[in-house]
Amino acid sequence: MEKAYQNISFLFTLFLVGILWGFHKTYTIYFPDFKDFKWIHHVHGALMMSWVLLLIVQPIFITTGRVKMHRVFGKASYVTAPLILVSLFLIAKTGYHHTLVTGTREDAHCFMVLDLRGLFVFGLFYFLAMINRKNAPYHMRYMIGTSLLLIGPGVGRGLMTNFNVSVWNALNYTDYIAIAIAGIFLVYDIIKKNPIMPYTVVLLVLMAENFLWHYRLSSPWQNFAARFAELFF
Repeated sequence: MEKAYQNISFLFTLFLVGILWGFHKTYTIYFPDFKDFKWIHHVHGALMMSWVLLLIVQPIFITTGRVKMHRVFGKASYVTAPLILVSLFLIAKTGYHHTLVTGTREDAHCFMVLDLRGLFVFGLFYFLAMINRKNAPYHMRYMIGTSLLLIGPGVGRGLMTNFNVSVWNALNYTDYIAIAIAGIFLVYDIIKKNPIMPYTVVLLVLMAENFLWHYRLSSPWQNFAARFAELFF
């Protein structure tokens, strides 16, 4: 593993802390009854926590020379990642119908930006990581890309529940944090003459995500979301 990334597990652990902080007042505080939550919320939460833990332990296996363990856990992701994609889709569908009850159809289409971009971007980064699994620098960077998608759900909720930040601003701020981290990693690779393709892709995709969020009220997105919901939700 590249020297600069030998302690990358600390960053993933920080993301885990952000997730636990953000979901405390909106989820874990309701333990053990979890009134008004559906089974998909629990399954999705368990899958995402398993993904964060996977991200934390995999670099540790590499730096401590436990390559076989790294490969075993890596193969486990062949099951976990598809299940995460299914859960993201079901969460998107559940959220859509919930918003139709609590808000407007336009609101439901707006929130589809978050759910659909998470679904497709996670799938993209994981796919790129796996087709580059024998190219360690590329593989590692795309896996780091999947971790940046975790900032919004956790930290965003934390900002909303603890600092009364609106959902619209909270998700903007967390987008900017993820973009900034990807940008810093890219600049570092440019300076060190490391491969720049992975973080370039990650940065551009994260910027495209934020662009969609800014234009969630636009006619093109609203029309697309309406058609998508009609076909799949």
